[in-house]
Amino acid sequence: MKKILFSMLIFLIGCGSEFEPKLTGWTATIDILKPIIYLNIDGRSKKLELPGHDSIGYHAAQWAKSQDCLLLIQSLKANNCFNYQIISMDTSGIVIDTIFTAPSKTAIDFKLAPNDSVLILKTCDWNCGNWSKDHNFNHRFTFYNRFSKKALLDTIKVGNALNISLNETIWSPSSKKVIISERLGQTEKAFIYDLVTKDTAFVDTGNHFIWSPADNDLVAYIKNYSIYAKNLRTREKEIIYKGSKKKTVTDFRWSPNGDFLMINISGYYLNIESKALWKPTHVYLSMSDKRESKTFYNNERLDTWR
Repeated sequence: MKKILFSMLIFLIGCGSEFEPKLTGWTATIDILKPIIYLNIDGRSKKLELPGHDSIGYHAAQWAKSQDCLLLIQSLKANNCFNYQIISMDTSGIVIDTIFTAPSKTAIDFKLAPNDSVLILKTCDWNCGNWSKDHNFNHRFTFYNRFSKKALLDTIKVGNALNISLNETIWSPSSKKVIISERLGQTEKAFIYDLVTKDTAFVDTGNHFIWSPADNDLVAYIKNYSIYAKNLRTREKEIIYKGSKKKTVTDFRWSPNGDFLMINISGYYLNIESKALWKPTHVYLSMSDKRESKTFYNNERLDTWR
């Protein structure tokens, strides 16, 4: 009997223990108000002040996996409009190369595949904010080799991708498949595009679809306040983090090796959702045993994490 009680005690202690995330690696975050990039390279912090002011801006930074450089979008002010290009930059802030220049009056977003060569480009037509009622954004996804600077033949057009950002892990770890999301009212419809077979496969409706960086078959996303995971091979899905109306998952990201999730949660104050009075919180979730970390009362933002 004593042996059974001792085993139960060990079990309860183990289940109640908090997961302690190991936040190691390289991170980069762009200041949204100033041309500044904050780097943390294995615990060493660095602030890069880039040329910009009112005429040049930077966003959508992403580490190359096999090189000590960042890819990011540079916006160049021209009269009352902006022109966009994708550049590469080393860790001292020196621009290495211009990888892609968007056509005039074309807004862009991009994400680099794990193979470090292919970009998915999300583009849409825009008129510098002067929209007409029947304006056609012409949303499309294309693929581009950053070394040869040539577009692949694949082009995917969707009805509406407005305000859908490309997350850092929308690519499969193999770099052969990518998640394409289309706006569907307040939610998104996501499918997988296979660059080898040219086939598509429906995933689900929800928000914030991202691929596990460690599993070619696993895609996670937000639905019904919670985080779901779907196995693309078996087509089975499960809730891996349970949320609620008063504990809504607003966004999340994987750690670079897929060991855990960083989950941002909206806050309520006196039963009223209040971003001004109640700071957003985030927790970490271990994927191996589904343990949660303690709750952190801040909204740490990482643009790219290697």
